[in-house]
Amino acid sequence: MPACSTEGTAAERALRRKTHDTIKRLTSDIEDRMHLNTAVSSLMELVNELYTFINRPRTAPRHATASPVGRVETPQTVAVLREAIDALVVMLSPFAPHTAEELWQLLGHREG
Repeated sequence: MPACSTEGTAAERALRRKTHDTIKRLTSDIEDRMHLNTAVSSLMELVNELYTFINRPRTAPRHATASPVGRVETPQTVAVLREAIDALVVMLSPFAPHTAEELWQLLGHREG
């Protein structure tokens, strides 16, 4: 996976920020405080942020004459989205290990 730079759109930066804030909060909630409800709540907030990111309005390229069948994303956008989804699945694993393992494999990762 390509490394995500600090550049990118405001939406990409917001999703990266939310992803890393969620990792920090979940780690603290589980390891330091054993607050499982707030840990799950932070995962739900990240899912909501992913929905917002995916459904954000976009402008079509100027040269496009017809609306595209699918959305064409930049490599940077795909990398940010992939980072968030991978992190979400890893953070989900303590709560739903079998589901997280299935998701991990569906995302194309090897077992482990």
